[in-house]
Amino acid sequence: MSEPQKLHPISYVTGIINAIKQNFIIIILFFLFGIRNFDFTDPYSYLSPGVFALIFLISFIANILRVYNTRYWLEERYFIVRSGVLNIKRKEIDIRRIQSIDTQQELAQRLVGGVKLQIKTPSDGVDLESVSRDQSEAIEQAIQHAQHRLDGDVTETEMTQEETHDEQATQADMPVHHLYHLTFKEVLFMAMTSGAIGATIFTVGPIVLSVNQYIPWDKLFGEFSYFIQSAVTFGIILVLLFLVLCYIIGTGIEFVRNYGFTLKQTGHQLKIRYGLISVKSVTVPTNRVQAVEEKQSYLRKLFGYTSLSLIITSDMEDGDGEATPNGHVTCLPFIKRDKGYELLNQLVPSMRFGQVQPGMPWRGFHRYFWRESLILLAIAAIVHYFWQPYLYIAAGVIIALLIVRGVLAIRNSGSQIIDDEISIRNARLFSMKQYYIKQDKLIGMTIKSNPFMQRSHLRTFKVTIAQAATNQHIGLRFAEQQTSEKVKDWYLGGGRDATL
Repeated sequence: MSEPQKLHPISYVTGIINAIKQNFIIIILFFLFGIRNFDFTDPYSYLSPGVFALIFLISFIANILRVYNTRYWLEERYFIVRSGVLNIKRKEIDIRRIQSIDTQQELAQRLVGGVKLQIKTPSDGVDLESVSRDQSEAIEQAIQHAQHRLDGDVTETEMTQEETHDEQATQADMPVHHLYHLTFKEVLFMAMTSGAIGATIFTVGPIVLSVNQYIPWDKLFGEFSYFIQSAVTFGIILVLLFLVLCYIIGTGIEFVRNYGFTLKQTGHQLKIRYGLISVKSVTVPTNRVQAVEEKQSYLRKLFGYTSLSLIITSDMEDGDGEATPNGHVTCLPFIKRDKGYELLNQLVPSMRFGQVQPGMPWRGFHRYFWRESLILLAIAAIVHYFWQPYLYIAAGVIIALLIVRGVLAIRNSGSQIIDDEISIRNARLFSMKQYYIKQDKLIGMTIKSNPFMQRSHLRTFKVTIAQAATNQHIGLRFAEQQTSEKVKDWYLGGGRDATL
């Protein structure tokens, strides 16, 4: 692969698909509104379609030229990609710094046999929008050969001999361990307990409201129309139907997204593959892990299941449908908690995963909701004065939820330090998040307070870790002053057991 290589002809087909996706809204608007009043006898009626067609044609030609001009090859210790239409860009990636080679296969790409290839380093990366499956495997194997050669594991003579063997020769010295696979029942159970109904409500809600006037409610309810004459009863029925619809849609989305989830390990790399319509393959080097995150909803806790993720670094910007959004890689999305930590001890043996002793000071309880409550009551009072008093009901419900959140935070949040590792748990309204961080991965710490908190001997502390191209702040609100000082001493000089 030392000579410049072209993208596969499949890329031209996906170029058409990309052009359609980029102009999808324009096409929909034209067919919804433009075709209705289109006069085939009026020459001026062809002006708008002509402009749309010109925009589509320009976008399509730009994609074709971009694909035609793209070249990639290996040169000594660099993987080089040259692309561009008017401005030619050349990007060189140091092969020794490549930490993962990920693939993503959307439905349209699966139909034509193409994949999106993404090569990542800790500081940068490169995308090949559409290559064939064979090209993707050839690129990955060529990079692995080069990495072995540069690391001194394979001599030049051995390299020449190996390239004539089977294309899987590079994996001979690094056996693949199948660690985890989600069965059909587990994926379905995971989707049903995922809590995706919230995201679905925000997505489907505006759509339902926009088509509400076109729904023939009289025909749908028929003889039961007399029963729903009351506006209150009718509203309750609509809300229940809407929630059921959102639950079904949310469950379906989660099922499709995580179908066939498989976790494998090759040396120090984890290989994750999942998806039914959009198939994604992610490679995660375990020596690049910044922290481990556990997310467990209260519903899943009843059944003993949890979700475990790895937080990694990369300066590469997240693209559409990124498999590692914001530096989070879900390696065990739905697993029994005990079994999950057994696997984590194999995947990240340097971490101890000390469990948190929950419990926060009740002196900070009212601080979780009193300011938000005052703002909500003020807004409700203004609305009541000028319009209607019904907003008091919504404000009361939200305040009640804030109080419940405060109780859960007091009872379940906490932290613990064991040697050079800190564990922090944050309890929220519907779930809990627990983080495990090594001391050498921390890049900062802050402690905040105000005169009222100082009088109650409370502090808010946060530690900072690198995450994707930015960073993440993890800590506890309204913690004991002594707790914050212990974390500060550990961070600055560190290394002793302490339950916080």
